[in-house]
Amino acid sequence: MPYLYDWSPVKKVWIKELEVKEHHKVHWEMDPEKKKDYDGYILHDQTGNIWHNQYPSAAYEQFSNEADYLFQRHFPGEKEELDAYFNDPKEPADFKLLSNVYSRIAKGINQCKDVADNVQKDPEERKRGEELVKLLTLVKEDIDNQLKETFKKKMESKPLYEGSKLLKWNIIDL
Repeated sequence: MPYLYDWSPVKKVWIKELEVKEHHKVHWEMDPEKKKDYDGYILHDQTGNIWHNQYPSAAYEQFSNEADYLFQRHFPGEKEELDAYFNDPKEPADFKLLSNVYSRIAKGINQCKDVADNVQKDPEERKRGEELVKLLTLVKEDIDNQLKETFKKKMESKPLYEGSKLLKWNIIDL
């Protein structure tokens, strides 16, 4: 996710449209009984590459469900194909769900604005907050432009529930 924790500039924002081709019940990777209580997906991109989400097993940590939002490129096991990819990658091998990334960017912008707007904070901290707002806003604008130009879509937010300040982001057609 391009959150810029280390102040490294985001060189490129990649957006990929994936289509679910198969849904499977899968086991949690740490379950010794291998009970198939979770959902796993096989997806394809426009060029025919295969991607997995929580497949062939589900990955959950004690305090995280991040793998629910992660899509990983599947390499069918041909060493030559794998070597060729990693020697000259044309795109990332992992993608995250856009609405999840977008939500975090929007939240980051708001948090940094709070820091930048707080007059009681150290001037250096305020300046860092302002700089992060600018950087995150550039990433957000890049995502907005790609969605509009390439996919004819946009991000839309709604309150998570009535009266909530938390927002749920969805991708909708223009």
